Amino acid sequence: MPASDIPQIIHIFEWSDQWEGQRLKPIILKLLPDLGSRGAFIIVTGGLVRDTTGKTLDNPDAEVEKGTTLKVDLRHGIRGRGKPKRPTLRDRVEVLHDDEHV
Repeated sequence: MPASDIPQIIHIFEWSDQWEGQRLKPIILKLLPDLGSRGAFIIVTGGLVRDTTGKTLDNPDAEVEKGTTLKVDLRHGIRGRGKPKRPTLRDRVEVLHDDEHV
C-alpha cells in the first residue's frame, strides 16, 4: 500500500516495552510500515508526532521515553503538518458558463 493510501486519521499508539531504547523514526516505521523510511522521516520532522502531553516529537533520532503514548496526526496526509490544505482556485470558484468564446 503506498503512503498516500494510509488512512488520513489520528493514530494513537500506547507504550510498548519493545520501544525501550529505540529511536523515534524506527518506531514509527514499525507502527506504520506502509509509510516507508522516507515517509516516517517526513511525518516526524514535519511535526506530526506528539506525545500524551501534546509536545511535538520532531527529532527522528530521539529515544522515546518509557510510558509515552504516541499520537500521529495524518488527517491531512503525510505532508499535512496538521493543517488543512488550502483549496485551489477551482475549488473556490463555481463555473456558471464555459464555452470557446469565454
